[in-house]
Amino acid sequence: MPGTRLPLARQSVVEADGRRVGFELLFRGDGAAPGSAGWDAAAADRATSVVISEAFGGFTPGTLGEGGLLFVNLTRSFLVGDVPLPLGPDGVVLEVLEDVPVDAALVEGLARLRAEGYLLALDDYVGDAERLALVPLVDVVKVDLEATRAAGRTAAEVASLCWEASPGVRLLAERVETADDVAECAAAGYTWFQGYFFDRPLTVSGVALSPSQVVCARLLALLGKGDASPKEVEALVREDPALGLRVLRWAGSAGSGTRAPVRSVGQALVLLGPRVLTSWVVLALVGTSGARSADDLVRVLTRARACELLAPDPSCEDELYTAGLLSAVADVTGTPVEHLVRDVRVGEVVAEALLRGTGRAGRVLSAVRELEGDLTPGGVEVADGAHGPGAAQVVAAHLAAMAAATLTARSLVAVT
Repeated sequence: MPGTRLPLARQSVVEADGRRVGFELLFRGDGAAPGSAGWDAAAADRATSVVISEAFGGFTPGTLGEGGLLFVNLTRSFLVGDVPLPLGPDGVVLEVLEDVPVDAALVEGLARLRAEGYLLALDDYVGDAERLALVPLVDVVKVDLEATRAAGRTAAEVASLCWEASPGVRLLAERVETADDVAECAAAGYTWFQGYFFDRPLTVSGVALSPSQVVCARLLALLGKGDASPKEVEALVREDPALGLRVLRWAGSAGSGTRAPVRSVGQALVLLGPRVLTSWVVLALVGTSGARSADDLVRVLTRARACELLAPDPSCEDELYTAGLLSAVADVTGTPVEHLVRDVRVGEVVAEALLRGTGRAGRVLSAVRELEGDLTPGGVEVADGAHGPGAAQVVAAHLAAMAAATLTARSLVAVT
């Protein structure tokens, strides 16, 4: 799963000296391309939905870059409110595409979005009178240098038109291809730039986490805390209807020991119990990644249980189980562990173990992973200089954990 190609690309938005301001997100899906014969309003809406879904919910944070603004092209349907916009205003710039008709509904929609705190940009402006009416409603005007010159205007002339309509509006030069382009636009007052002179659009590759996977990962962390209330667990399960259906099925399976019909998700969760539910959720998470084999499930459950068995005292068993569980899930699904930590929002002890291998949980996790061959041999000394459990203790715990995990995996896979 590492390196999954996603249906979008990004191109930098920079200052004149090349310092990055953010990225514009661009659709790169199969089928008709923007501007082609098969491209219509419905296709554009779908493309916008895909970009938003993938960029802000479909894969782990950090894939797009190191902070900054994300410029997102919006179709008319999103701008006027016909299609709900699932994004909050923080860190995004909503772009009004050049083919969106200017009318009262659009003006009203832009005013509403701006009042809600969104930054707005007018895309591909060339100085035409019709779209000039939108300049006072946006924060950024993106001027297409190539199209502007084709229309017989200069970058400075378009800048003057924009500032007459909205003094102080920020200008961004698009299709900047030479150092002369940068110099010309900077002299005319443009402060942001985008184009091949700085970089070309880069197809985004990342770890695609489905909504179900994110919910499963969060549920694992919640269960691993040991003090989660039944209401908290049920509320999280209800966020994903497919997961709720699985919970009902799991509780009603032959191996669950349930004799009476399961009436609700809440009852199903009680019948399963935290530890059995955790095992099922691991199976669901591994399965949605495409790595459905029982071997993968055994690997995940073994590491989690081994870490738990090696806990120096009962008070940290849950944290160690969670650290082992999430580290193995990251390996099996191909998810960078730092992304999983952010998605799941684990506690400090577990995060320290996963990210740095430090603390008592980190020492145990490092020892177990070394035994598995994931780390370079050489003793169990880890980053903070402290020593984890002895080798014989680790081997014994791992063997016991593997035996239990194998039995669990067989029973789970058999009824899935």
